[in-house]
Amino acid sequence: MTPFVRFGSILALLWQALGATDPAVSVDHNAQAWALVRAMTPEQLVGHMNQLDVMTVRSDPLWNERQVESNARRFVGSYVNTPSDQASADASKRVWNVTQWRKGLESLQALQFNMTKTPILYGLDSIHGAQYVSYAVLFPQSINAGATFDPDAIYSYGSFVARDTKAAGIPWVFYPVLDVLRHKHWSRLYESFGEDPFQVAEMAQAVVRGIQSRQVAACFKHFIGYSATNSGNDRDYAELSDYELLNHFAPPFKATIDAGIMTGMGSFIGINGIPLAANERLHRGLLRHDLAFNGTFVTDWGELYFMHNDVPGYSKAQAVQEALEKSEYDLVMVPADLSFADAAKGLLDDGKVSLERIQQSVQRILKLKLDLKLYDDAVPGADLAETVGDRESELAALKIAQESIVLLKNQAKTLPLTRTASVFMTGPAMDDIGLLCGGWTLQWQGLSGGTSVFPHGKTILQAFQAAMTQTVASFRGVDVDGRVEGLDTAKSLARQSEFTVVVVGERTFAEVVGNYDSATFPRGLVDYIQALAATGTKLILVLTGGRPRVLQGLADVASAVLWAGLPCEMGGQAIADVLLGVVNPSGKLPLTYPKTEDFDNLATPYYHRHRDICLKSRARCPAEWNFGHGLSYTEFVYSNMLLRALSSTGISISATISNRGSVVGTEVVMLFMIPPPVRASAEAKLLKKFTRVELQPGQAKHVEFTLTTDDVGYYSNEIGHGLEKSTDDGIYTFYLNASTDCAVSQTLCRSFRLGKLVNRRVLLNPTSNKCLAVTNKSALSSNGELAQAWILDEAQDLVQSTQNGWCLAAFSNAKPLEISPCSAGNGDQKWFYDASTSQLRHIKHVGSCFQWSSVEDDGLPRLAPCLKALDAHLVTQEVQLYSPPPLKVGHFVFSHTVVLTGRKTSQRLTLELPTTDAKANQEWTIDADRSRIQLTLTSLCLTASFGQFGGRAGLEPCSNDDAGQQWHYDLGTRQLRQLGLRTDHFVYYCLDRRVKMSPCASLNDPSIHDQQFDFDQR
Repeated sequence: MTPFVRFGSILALLWQALGATDPAVSVDHNAQAWALVRAMTPEQLVGHMNQLDVMTVRSDPLWNERQVESNARRFVGSYVNTPSDQASADASKRVWNVTQWRKGLESLQALQFNMTKTPILYGLDSIHGAQYVSYAVLFPQSINAGATFDPDAIYSYGSFVARDTKAAGIPWVFYPVLDVLRHKHWSRLYESFGEDPFQVAEMAQAVVRGIQSRQVAACFKHFIGYSATNSGNDRDYAELSDYELLNHFAPPFKATIDAGIMTGMGSFIGINGIPLAANERLHRGLLRHDLAFNGTFVTDWGELYFMHNDVPGYSKAQAVQEALEKSEYDLVMVPADLSFADAAKGLLDDGKVSLERIQQSVQRILKLKLDLKLYDDAVPGADLAETVGDRESELAALKIAQESIVLLKNQAKTLPLTRTASVFMTGPAMDDIGLLCGGWTLQWQGLSGGTSVFPHGKTILQAFQAAMTQTVASFRGVDVDGRVEGLDTAKSLARQSEFTVVVVGERTFAEVVGNYDSATFPRGLVDYIQALAATGTKLILVLTGGRPRVLQGLADVASAVLWAGLPCEMGGQAIADVLLGVVNPSGKLPLTYPKTEDFDNLATPYYHRHRDICLKSRARCPAEWNFGHGLSYTEFVYSNMLLRALSSTGISISATISNRGSVVGTEVVMLFMIPPPVRASAEAKLLKKFTRVELQPGQAKHVEFTLTTDDVGYYSNEIGHGLEKSTDDGIYTFYLNASTDCAVSQTLCRSFRLGKLVNRRVLLNPTSNKCLAVTNKSALSSNGELAQAWILDEAQDLVQSTQNGWCLAAFSNAKPLEISPCSAGNGDQKWFYDASTSQLRHIKHVGSCFQWSSVEDDGLPRLAPCLKALDAHLVTQEVQLYSPPPLKVGHFVFSHTVVLTGRKTSQRLTLELPTTDAKANQEWTIDADRSRIQLTLTSLCLTASFGQFGGRAGLEPCSNDDAGQQWHYDLGTRQLRQLGLRTDHFVYYCLDRRVKMSPCASLNDPSIHDQQFDFDQR
């Protein structure tokens, strides 16, 4: 058996046999990979695509050699996972060390070599360091990395992840996670960098460059929208528009693809009713075409066989066929057997899948092996074996942990503590390093424990005690499940101490296992902390864990609060350093920390919030702390903010940042943009740039950001048509510092106008989601259903209706507004739109504003005294401006013969022969912005009464709250898909020829013809 495996000479012989050039001279790995592919049999090709869990060939003392050789005869191209016994009580068996890894992989590669002369591509989850390599330093989880806002440190993070994984002989890591956060209870939240698309993209690009600088392949995951499940549960379904996919979820993928990432991974979920593994539009349209990803694409664990697990009788072979037809997957993480290879070979033999489809995937796999130089060294990294666990990696992990800690509250400068302070430390995570690491730590679900399990770090208690000049009183008092032990003892210790540090945490978890935890801390834990606070001690709360658990009033009774997330092995030292002021905290929250567990509050990201309101639902959504929040032990002052034009396509925004305090500190300077509120899809604000600035006491620095139209634009294309950015005409406002409210103070806010002075806009009531409309020649309504547009003529200060050409007029407060013929000299028609407060202010009647009226009143808008920015009733005067949606008007034609017809009187649907009569009610308007299909020139919408087989569809008055009116017309399948009334997991219903609902058929199902309607656009 060959102890050290090299394939270079074999590869050279292959080139000669194939008439190719010497691989030592040629660098065209594409051509080399194609030469290898064309020499392969169909069975060899499909075997290369079948990825296996290495545990399927594990046997004491090492491998089941007969099974390895059997797999090699089938040309299995890739293995994944750790071969160690993760459940073992023996730490030496639970995680392999470098020597064990290298010996095992050299043996495995040699067995493969003897059969195939082709190296195995081995991949491993290295999520926060090489967590499956014994003695490798475990870094903070990605959510902590995101809180640093330090791409340079994260480059180093990626470099060490790759170095320690490669030292074990593994050239491929399944990292980073690019999922932009939404729901704060999502169990994989800690694997993400945060909830802002730009911030995640910047951090991800840095970590990918760090990983691949070591000649190790990075792997983005999970393509795409995986974090946006409707319920917040892992692996549930999601509903996302093209705008959301392109602007909120695609940017990190684009950033890493632009950085040259070599591989990517899909996800378990379905989007808009279509499992990702069968979503041709996202695979070919978005990933391969729009994002131009040419690397190797792998499924998630068992993904193909999960995708139709709710459909009885749906076989593995059918899943394989659908995936090969509609996806761009190259490697299939089956992972238990060769069922993919068997099914794919059968499909090839039957002519149901093209040989070219298989060859293209295998070419990508082989090119990856060539790019990683596996034909030269199948078990790379021998020169790195002695570096694992070194001091350099400890210091890098400590730096990131220190930078990630966020000071959320510091009443009366409670922190930092002195080394002589009287301190009592308590709580479930105070003396447990494992709870600071979370899932994906030594084993999938994580592992609790102290220094006997985690050799590089200290617990918080150990690190804190070591720095103090007197004994720190300590008593755990309560566990992660809220079980209290010795409350009287804890209260006595708290009463005797000036400060009580409570380190809260949660049990370790990963993926679906975390679905079942509450969004709040256990009641017993909350009561325990409240009881300690009642003793009069100054309470310092240290929040650790993988998610922002709702605090239920704990922040109010605490004198100081630190968010520490999951800083892992070096986290105990980092937290002690911050508590004692050895390190001045510089972290910023990479997410919104909700104050309540209401669904909207948990599910709404910061860019869809305005103060305490979730904009889409208009629900009250109080945050404990907002995205970007983070205090310091010093005082930073911003001044001299300037905005200037650099050219026709760029602007510069600058300011001076000063340290007015007495200690050195680092400030993360953030630049946010408020786009013109001209689209219903427009965000309330977005992070556009950030940088870290270190300042000595009394020092000041000039910070400047440059932005182009690309920075302020948004992707406006349909998926599959190439990325294209647009900008809206209107006022763009930029502000520095996450806590800035431009409606309260303009000191750190600057604006500029882009585009025309005359804008065609819909005036939307944010409370009712209805529009300002003209109901007849001279009457107005606050409750218009149709998106009637108005012209905001900023040159003449007029608001003109496009319905009749008249202008909005006001005569005095409390009286209904009117419309009258436009006149530039009519002072009653003069208006100014204040973008900072979203109020329409009257110019003649100074101090008066447009105000909506409810249906309960008379529905007539009025003029009223302008409310101030922080007034709780300001929403009654907020006017959202958005461009009229790109409505599509036309006929739904079935079988090229009959058209969908709506009967206004009976509110029924029929299929009838087309007619030229304009009053025939056969014309429909697709309002993609509202996911609504409306009978043109009526206020009636296509409505499904219930989403079950045989459920009727009809017409009902249009309503934004009716789930039965949520539709998507799929241009690819020509189906009218119901989005709001889904019943079973992944089961959606479509309108059929009976004008009833039936389960949406797939393209290879003959019954789909009963659900296909051509849209004849007018």
